[in-house]
Amino acid sequence: MSTSKTPRPRRRSPLLPTRRPGVPAVWHPELVGKIRGYPKTQETFDRKQAIMRQQILLYNAEGITGRNGVPDGWAGKKALINEINAASEADAKAAVDELEELGRFEPDNVESRAILEEAFKVVYAEKHTPEEAPVPLYAVKDRLAAMKMIWEVVQKKPLSRQEVGVTKAEDFLAALAAKPAE
Repeated sequence: MSTSKTPRPRRRSPLLPTRRPGVPAVWHPELVGKIRGYPKTQETFDRKQAIMRQQILLYNAEGITGRNGVPDGWAGKKALINEINAASEADAKAAVDELEELGRFEPDNVESRAILEEAFKVVYAEKHTPEEAPVPLYAVKDRLAAMKMIWEVVQKKPLSRQEVGVTKAEDFLAALAAKPAE
Protein backbone atom coordinates (compact mmCIF):
# COMPACT_ATOMS: atom_id res chain seq x y z
CA MET A 1 0.00 0.00 0.00
CA SER A 2 1.51 3.31 -1.07
CA THR A 3 1.20 6.32 1.19
CA SER A 4 2.08 8.87 -1.48
CA LYS A 5 -0.71 11.02 -2.80
CA THR A 6 -1.52 11.23 -6.47
CA PRO A 7 -0.82 14.67 -7.87
CA ARG A 8 -3.74 16.98 -8.47
CA PRO A 9 -4.67 17.51 -12.09
CA ARG A 10 -2.88 20.52 -13.54
CA ARG A 11 -4.92 23.42 -14.77
CA ARG A 12 -1.98 24.82 -16.71
CA SER A 13 -1.35 23.85 -20.28
CA PRO A 14 1.60 21.51 -20.73
CA LEU A 15 2.85 23.92 -23.42
CA LEU A 16 3.45 26.64 -20.83
CA PRO A 17 6.98 26.65 -19.40
CA THR A 18 7.27 26.06 -15.65
CA ARG A 19 7.64 29.14 -13.47
CA ARG A 20 9.60 29.53 -10.29
CA PRO A 21 7.78 31.22 -7.41
CA GLY A 22 8.46 34.93 -7.20
CA VAL A 23 9.53 35.24 -10.85
CA PRO A 24 7.11 37.41 -12.87
CA ALA A 25 5.11 35.83 -15.69
CA VAL A 26 6.32 36.42 -19.24
CA TRP A 27 4.25 36.55 -22.43
CA HIS A 28 5.24 33.91 -24.99
CA PRO A 29 4.22 34.90 -28.55
CA GLU A 30 4.81 31.36 -29.83
CA LEU A 31 1.88 30.13 -27.72
CA VAL A 32 -0.70 32.43 -29.36
CA GLY A 33 -3.28 30.24 -31.08
CA LYS A 34 -1.96 27.05 -29.47
CA ILE A 35 -3.50 27.59 -26.02
CA ARG A 36 -7.17 28.53 -25.84
CA GLY A 37 -7.66 32.01 -24.35
CA TYR A 38 -3.96 32.94 -24.43
CA PRO A 39 -3.50 36.72 -24.96
CA LYS A 40 -2.67 37.69 -28.52
CA THR A 41 -0.51 40.74 -27.66
CA GLN A 42 1.86 41.86 -24.93
CA GLU A 43 -0.54 44.69 -24.01
CA THR A 44 -3.43 42.28 -23.49
CA PHE A 45 -1.19 40.05 -21.37
CA ASP A 46 -0.10 43.02 -19.22
CA ARG A 47 -3.73 44.17 -18.83
CA LYS A 48 -4.77 40.67 -17.62
CA GLN A 49 -1.88 40.62 -15.15
CA ALA A 50 -2.88 44.04 -13.77
CA ILE A 51 -6.51 42.97 -13.35
CA MET A 52 -5.45 39.83 -11.48
CA ARG A 53 -3.15 41.85 -9.19
CA GLN A 54 -6.03 44.25 -8.42
CA GLN A 55 -8.30 41.32 -7.60
CA ILE A 56 -5.77 39.83 -5.19
CA LEU A 57 -5.28 43.20 -3.47
CA LEU A 58 -9.06 43.58 -3.15
CA TYR A 59 -9.47 40.04 -1.79
CA ASN A 60 -6.64 40.55 0.69
CA ALA A 61 -8.23 43.81 1.90
CA GLU A 62 -11.57 42.02 2.40
CA GLY A 63 -9.89 39.08 4.09
CA ILE A 64 -11.18 36.58 1.53
CA THR A 65 -7.84 35.06 0.60
CA GLY A 66 -5.62 33.22 2.99
CA ARG A 67 -6.27 30.34 5.34
CA ASN A 68 -5.25 31.94 8.60
CA GLY A 69 -6.69 29.81 11.36
CA VAL A 70 -8.25 27.24 9.02
CA PRO A 71 -6.68 23.77 9.37
CA ASP A 72 -6.63 21.20 6.59
CA GLY A 73 -10.01 19.59 6.00
CA TRP A 74 -11.99 22.57 7.35
CA ALA A 75 -12.30 24.54 4.10
CA GLY A 76 -15.24 26.94 4.00
CA LYS A 77 -15.96 26.58 7.71
CA LYS A 78 -14.29 29.69 9.12
CA ALA A 79 -17.50 30.79 10.89
CA LEU A 80 -17.78 27.39 12.58
CA ILE A 81 -14.10 27.54 13.52
CA ASN A 82 -14.60 30.96 15.12
CA GLU A 83 -17.58 29.58 17.10
CA ILE A 84 -15.54 26.59 18.28
CA ASN A 85 -12.62 28.82 19.28
CA ALA A 86 -14.91 31.18 21.21
CA ALA A 87 -16.51 28.28 23.09
CA SER A 88 -13.16 26.63 23.84
CA GLU A 89 -11.75 29.96 25.01
CA ALA A 90 -14.58 30.31 27.53
CA ASP A 91 -14.07 26.70 28.70
CA ALA A 92 -10.32 27.26 29.01
CA LYS A 93 -10.78 30.40 31.10
CA ALA A 94 -13.18 28.56 33.40
CA ALA A 95 -10.75 25.62 33.75
CA VAL A 96 -7.82 27.87 34.66
CA ASP A 97 -9.98 29.79 37.14
CA GLU A 98 -11.00 26.50 38.77
CA LEU A 99 -7.37 25.34 38.97
CA GLU A 100 -6.43 28.61 40.67
CA GLU A 101 -9.29 28.28 43.17
CA LEU A 102 -8.23 24.74 44.04
CA GLY A 103 -4.63 25.84 44.43
CA ARG A 104 -3.37 23.48 41.71
CA PHE A 105 -2.01 26.38 39.62
CA GLU A 106 -0.34 29.51 40.96
CA PRO A 107 0.81 31.76 38.10
CA ASP A 108 4.04 33.69 38.66
CA ASN A 109 3.06 36.26 36.02
CA VAL A 110 0.30 37.18 33.57
CA GLU A 111 1.98 35.39 30.67
CA SER A 112 1.96 32.00 32.40
CA ARG A 113 -1.81 32.21 32.87
CA ALA A 114 -2.31 33.23 29.23
CA ILE A 115 -0.12 30.37 28.02
CA LEU A 116 -2.03 27.83 30.12
CA GLU A 117 -5.35 29.21 28.82
CA GLU A 118 -4.12 28.85 25.22
CA ALA A 119 -3.07 25.25 25.88
CA PHE A 120 -6.51 24.45 27.32
CA LYS A 121 -8.08 26.20 24.32
CA VAL A 122 -6.25 23.84 21.94
CA VAL A 123 -7.39 20.81 23.93
CA TYR A 124 -11.03 21.92 24.21
CA ALA A 125 -11.40 23.05 20.56
CA GLU A 126 -13.63 20.46 18.94
CA LYS A 127 -16.98 20.33 17.22
CA HIS A 128 -19.69 17.82 17.95
CA THR A 129 -21.22 16.00 15.01
CA PRO A 130 -24.90 15.03 14.91
CA GLU A 131 -23.84 11.60 16.20
CA GLU A 132 -22.32 13.45 19.20
CA ALA A 133 -18.84 12.32 18.21
CA PRO A 134 -16.25 15.03 18.91
CA VAL A 135 -14.11 16.13 15.97
CA PRO A 136 -10.97 17.96 17.16
CA LEU A 137 -10.06 21.19 15.43
CA TYR A 138 -6.32 20.75 15.90
CA ALA A 139 -4.06 17.87 14.90
CA VAL A 140 -3.34 15.08 17.38
CA LYS A 141 0.30 16.15 17.64
CA ASP A 142 -0.67 19.69 18.65
CA ARG A 143 -3.28 18.51 21.13
CA LEU A 144 -0.88 16.06 22.76
CA ALA A 145 1.78 18.77 23.07
CA ALA A 146 -0.77 21.06 24.75
CA MET A 147 -1.90 18.27 27.07
CA LYS A 148 1.69 17.51 28.05
CA MET A 149 2.31 21.16 28.83
CA ILE A 150 -0.85 21.33 30.96
CA TRP A 151 0.16 18.14 32.78
CA GLU A 152 3.63 19.49 33.55
CA VAL A 153 2.23 22.76 34.88
CA VAL A 154 -0.67 21.37 36.90
CA GLN A 155 0.80 18.12 38.21
CA LYS A 156 3.02 18.77 41.18
CA LYS A 157 6.44 17.20 40.88
CA PRO A 158 7.52 14.95 43.73
CA LEU A 159 10.22 16.41 45.92
CA SER A 160 13.45 14.52 45.67
CA ARG A 161 16.04 14.65 48.41
CA GLN A 162 19.57 13.62 48.09
CA GLU A 163 21.63 12.97 51.15
CA VAL A 164 25.25 13.05 50.38
CA GLY A 165 27.41 11.45 53.00
CA VAL A 166 30.50 13.56 52.93
CA THR A 167 33.10 12.73 55.50
CA LYS A 168 36.25 14.52 56.36
CA ALA A 169 39.53 13.09 55.20
CA GLU A 170 40.54 12.44 58.81
CA ASP A 171 37.40 10.36 59.39
CA PHE A 172 38.14 8.35 56.27
CA LEU A 173 41.72 7.64 57.39
CA ALA A 174 40.53 6.75 60.89
CA ALA A 175 38.05 4.25 59.41
CA LEU A 176 40.85 2.67 57.40
CA ALA A 177 43.19 2.52 60.40
CA ALA A 178 40.63 0.90 62.66
CA LYS A 179 41.23 -2.76 62.97
CA PRO A 180 38.36 -4.95 61.93
CA ALA A 181 36.65 -6.71 64.79
CA GLU A 182 37.56 -10.36 64.80
